[in-house]
Amino acid sequence: MFLRIFSLACLLVLAGCTTTQPQRDQVNWQQERARLERLDHWQLSGKMAIITPQQKGSARLNWQQDGDDYRLNLSSIVGTHILELSRNKGEVTLIDNDGKLHHSQDAEALVYQLTGWNIPVQGLPEWIKGLPGQAEFELNPDAAWPRCATASGRLSMATTGTRKAIACPTC
Repeated sequence: MFLRIFSLACLLVLAGCTTTQPQRDQVNWQQERARLERLDHWQLSGKMAIITPQQKGSARLNWQQDGDDYRLNLSSIVGTHILELSRNKGEVTLIDNDGKLHHSQDAEALVYQLTGWNIPVQGLPEWIKGLPGQAEFELNPDAAWPRCATASGRLSMATTGTRKAIACPTC
């Protein structure tokens, strides 16, 4: 009798340890796209890789979007200030790692001029939200997230995660 109860208890414990593949929620791309396009006040903190023919590295980033205006802070992994780029009422300013202030109307040209990095500043808010922007795209087989063809290559959204009730792409 004890052996039967012990065997049954072991089976129940083992059954509780099995895992199943999580089902991906079906997302209506047109509805989700419209919802993401309306999202214009948000913040992102993370890490990015910078790869150019001359250098490779990584940086911590903090992006704050407030309507058409934004603020991007880049720092090294150890916390050293790399640059702060901001747009306020159409004017772009960049504070470099020496604390010098630079002004421009073109953020991408300014970043390239001072760092040699081609950072697609204009497209980043859309890409961060998982929107294709002006890129040609095709829907994945489940009609959820697009695969994009851009001037700098292809971008495929592999999976999504949820951040405060917004389905976000993760590559």
